[in-house]
Amino acid sequence: MSGTALKVSSKSGPTVSSRSASRSASGSASRSASESRKSRTVSSGLTAKQKDQVLAILSVGCSRKRAASFVGGTPALIQKAAAADEDFALALLQAESQAEITSMKSINAAARQERYWKAAAWILERKNPEEFRLRSPGTFNAEQLAFIVRNLSEIIAEEVRVPSDRKRILARLERFLKESAGELELKKGARKTARSKNHAE
Repeated sequence: MSGTALKVSSKSGPTVSSRSASRSASGSASRSASESRKSRTVSSGLTAKQKDQVLAILSVGCSRKRAASFVGGTPALIQKAAAADEDFALALLQAESQAEITSMKSINAAARQERYWKAAAWILERKNPEEFRLRSPGTFNAEQLAFIVRNLSEIIAEEVRVPSDRKRILARLERFLKESAGELELKKGARKTARSKNHAE
């Protein structure tokens, strides 16, 4: 043999070890993503499929209670899932808002037709309850009550001649109004809490 040396090209393809490392890294990334999704599911208590079902049910106007019942859970479970998953929380708000918007569009469309006047009345009651809400006979709104009290105070001031008596009567009237206002606020707060609870369900 001659003294010609054999040359080995440095441009060889990926070695077995490098390909193996690449597959290993890819597999690790896939497992990591899978474990991450599994972790979110475990922490929230709802699977991805269940979340999609909840959103679909809410989007047609059903309550969270109904949606939770469909997936075998409770409204609290949905709330827990939303707290653990920001994307799901946002999707919940969008689904519920979309259902409300769709309903309002339908009601507004119906209200344009005279035979569906009740739809227009419903909108007015919801938008401006103090002005348009149906009341029992003999009841007053806040503005009407203020007018009555103002005139009653003027009558007392004009007709009760003894200053001490007039002062005592007006003080009692003022105390009564404050107590009544406090009770109205409590009732208003109770109604607001009830509405929030119904919404959550």
